[in-house]
Formats: sequence, structure tokens, C-alpha cells
Amino acid sequence: MPRLKEDIFNLVSRLNNTVTACDINVLKAVSKQLEDQIASINPLSVDWKDFKSFWPPRLIESYRDEKLALFFGAGLSIPAKFPNWNELLSKSLNLERTYLDDENLKNDPLTLAELARNFQGSETLQILLRKEFNKNTSLPTTSHYLCALLKLPYYITTNYDTLFEVAWKKLHPTIELITITNDSDIQKFSSEIASPPNNKSFLFKIHGCLNSHAKLILTRTDYRTHYRSNVLLFKTFKDILRSKHILFLGFSHNDLEITKLIEDIIYEYESSISQGTGIFQPNFYSLQFDMANHTPEIFAAKGIVALRPPLVSLSDDYRSEGLNFSLGELMIATQFKLNDTVSFDNELDFIKKEIEMDLKSI
Repeated sequence: MPRLKEDIFNLVSRLNNTVTACDINVLKAVSKQLEDQIASINPLSVDWKDFKSFWPPRLIESYRDEKLALFFGAGLSIPAKFPNWNELLSKSLNLERTYLDDENLKNDPLTLAELARNFQGSETLQILLRKEFNKNTSLPTTSHYLCALLKLPYYITTNYDTLFEVAWKKLHPTIELITITNDSDIQKFSSEIASPPNNKSFLFKIHGCLNSHAKLILTRTDYRTHYRSNVLLFKTFKDILRSKHILFLGFSHNDLEITKLIEDIIYEYESSISQGTGIFQPNFYSLQFDMANHTPEIFAAKGIVALRPPLVSLSDDYRSEGLNFSLGELMIATQFKLNDTVSFDNELDFIKKEIEMDLKSI
């Protein structure tokens, strides 16, 4: 594990003693919980019962083998008082409630943003958007720090803000985090992106960045242009989706373009099974709060494994606390090689082969 150079004890100590977050109560609560968790585990008899979170063994292996990538959305920055989607449209971009409350538009964010563009004008919309995000000078959230502690080769986000970059620089001052926003960035770093060295990681900001002068992607028109003019960017993004295990955090899965890219990867895999070529199976996971009994089935139908964060709330933000404690347990489970102790892979591989044989015989 080249990137896990520090053991989990030192990582938690750094989290507790060397950084500060805008949600400091969550940071302190999670740090204390993780310290207690580590102290409670007997390394000679580690088992799943020692953990409050369930991380699939293959995901743990992917993290250990540097084959895990993290995709985070607006949920990570909302505790830092950045606006959610409705707040952005109504308060910052001045879209009338008539449109926000329309039943046909509630689940169509791109059209809502396009309407805001029509009323405000494209240039004014960009000015208002940057003004809204630049006025917030908050510290990173605990979630930004925990995600950075994972020290992954690849991170992907739809967020414009730079809180993750601040958290990364604080925790990893000697590891360069390279931001990728367009085809030009891909061309500049193409050889290193394919196989990141240990002293570099990559952050794909696929909808733009406040530190860049390029347009921030928000409206339906923006999407159409961006996804078709940055072919290399999205080819590389799809290569990561195709070849890595992807963990989604703070992401609603309502982004139609991202959903289409995921479905493209799943379609490729399903086609390969029917043709007998057997390409790499996509692996998508998403931490989801407030799951109903049927939520895992709904996500499974989309090709995504829904994971439930534990309820360990000692602060006033149970979502952030549960998410971050769960990420901490992922690092602990990897440190203690839990995937080698308990694995379901043999049984799953057997079932998978049986299904593939049945499909080939059809």
C-alpha cells in the first residue's frame, strides 16, 4: 500500500490535532469515536462484529490496491454553508418560485437552470454564480478532511468550490493535487493520469472550478457544449469509471449526464457478457442516508450498491458524522486487513460464473 504510509493511529491523531473544520463539533466527535474504535479492536481476532459499518471486501481490496476512486457531490460542502440546489436557484440566481414549485420541473434541474439563464443572461448568470461561491470563505468540512485522508490516486467532483483542495494541502503538503477541468489539462498530464506517481493525485472537477476562468457548468446549454467539446476529459472519466471501484459520497444521483455515463459503462459490461468477452465488471457504491427497506433494490436496479452509514451521532449533524465515521472505519478495516479475514468473494464468484453460463446458453 504505497499511499498508506502512515498507520491509522497516526492518521486519526493528525485529524484530531493538526486541522480545524467549519463543523468542528463533528470533527472532534468523529476523531474521538475513531480513537475508541481502534482501541476496542483486538488485531489477533478482528472480525466484522468489531465494526459499525459494512464495507464490501472487494471495496476494501480496491482501496488497498489503489483501485478505488471517490466521486463526491454537493453534500460534502453543504455543512460549510454553501447553497443547495433550490437555494442557489431561488436566492442566488433569482429564479421565481413559480418554476421551482412546478411539478414538471422539480426533478429537472438542468431545465430550471436553463430558465434562470434565459431570464438573467449567460454572462450575468456566471457572475452571480461565482459571486455566490466566492463569498463563502469557510474552512473545509470534516468530510473534506476524511476524504483527503484516504489519499486516493483519483478524486472526481461536480463541485465548484475549493474546500477539498484546502483540506488536501493541509494534510498532504508534499503530495501534489492536480486539478483537471478540460481537454487541455488532460493533454498536459496524460502520461501521469494513466498511472499516477505516489507524489501526485488527480482531482477531476468535471463541472468547472472557481480557481479557473473557464465557464462553470450549470445549465442545459452548458452541459450540451461541455460534454461534447471536452471529449478527452470525459473519455478519461469513463476510463476511470470502467476500470476502478467508484465510491459516491454526498451525491444525489439525479444528475442525468452522470447517470448516462454510468449506464454506458454498465451497458458495455452487459454486452460483453452476452458476447462472451467478459470485460472488467463495473463496481459502483454509494453511501446513502435514510434508506428505506427497498432502497438497496432501487440502487441495485441502477447498477449501484447502496451502503448505509452507521448512526453514531454525538453532534447535531448525524449525516456528516455517520459518513465520516464510516470512512474512518474503511481505513481501519484496510489497516487490519479485514478483507483477508472475512471474504465473500468465493461464493460471489461462483454465483457470478453460474449466471454467466446461464446467459451464454440463452
